[in-house]
Amino acid sequence: MADASEEFRRLLVETLRGEGDLSVVGETGDGEAAVELCRQRQCDVLVMDMILASLDGVEVLSKVSAMTPKPKVLVISSFASGSVADLAAAKGADYFMMKPCRTSAVVERVRQMVYHTLFADRCRISIAQLGNSAGIIGAAGLAMV
Repeated sequence: MADASEEFRRLLVETLRGEGDLSVVGETGDGEAAVELCRQRQCDVLVMDMILASLDGVEVLSKVSAMTPKPKVLVISSFASGSVADLAAAKGADYFMMKPCRTSAVVERVRQMVYHTLFADRCRISIAQLGNSAGIIGAAGLAMV
């Protein structure tokens, strides 16, 4: 969780920590620290604002997008301009929400991002196993339920 607003960050972190299936592995108001936390902790989702100390959101997105594995990124910002959302998406953000927003909406979006990633990873593993056992796998032969 990276947000320069300590009040918003604290509120969202407390809310996320109250969820049984989600955990917060780090929080900061600093862009450089956010990048380092992502690198060290290999988080699944980075929730961040575009306004951060040291590195701004665009720089953080550029650095995080180059990571392997790359965490999903949810940008929450008070910038109302569509160009900010477009720029965030171009730099690797997976989703953009406007402040103010309900913490319950943020929690639900984070949960969707985490479980979508887990589901996609399981599908890739299953496809690889199927390909290894059957010897052939075609894109048209994949069905998801």
